[in-house]
Amino acid sequence: MGEVVREESGDKLLITVVAIAVLFFVASSVAFGYLVVFGENLSGQPGSVYTISLREYEIEPNPDPIIVRVGEPVIFRLVNEGAVEHEFMFVMDIEQMASMIEKAAIRLANERPDLSEEEIITMVLEVHDEAMLEMIEKTLGNVIIADTYMVELEPGESEVLRVTFREPGIYVVACFEMEGTFPKPHASSGMFNQIIVVEG
Repeated sequence: MGEVVREESGDKLLITVVAIAVLFFVASSVAFGYLVVFGENLSGQPGSVYTISLREYEIEPNPDPIIVRVGEPVIFRLVNEGAVEHEFMFVMDIEQMASMIEKAAIRLANERPDLSEEEIITMVLEVHDEAMLEMIEKTLGNVIIADTYMVELEPGESEVLRVTFREPGIYVVACFEMEGTFPKPHASSGMFNQIIVVEG
């Protein structure tokens, strides 16, 4: 009888120790910028980790603003907390890109009244995403080293993006998806933000 009590106490102690360890791990991960993503441990990698939330219609970094040094590897943990698809794209000129997308959507809607809004959005963004990526690679390719210059996320999705900036300046990120704001892209509703890069 006494041995059974000791075993139960031991089990309770073990469960308590494991629970405390898990809580400590989770708390420290949150405190240091979500160091574990999809089972991928980012703590051993160089550079700062920033969590960036995408939702209707804002790009919200933590902390805000993001200020990084030239040459410093940076890890962005992107999380779509919204109800529609969003993207995280480096851009040179938000107004120009937003205007191009809106005009293309209106023109296609007028030329093809048989198409649904969803079909128009898909067709416009397929063409413009490819053109914008090509333009971004030409203009920012020597300035920003990144896994990619555009990340698309469905609601609830997360992704890790590694970036290093070679020159100081103010870099803009924006979302040009259109669901909910058609024919304007989300950027026209304020879904953009800045990353400030300073000399080391």
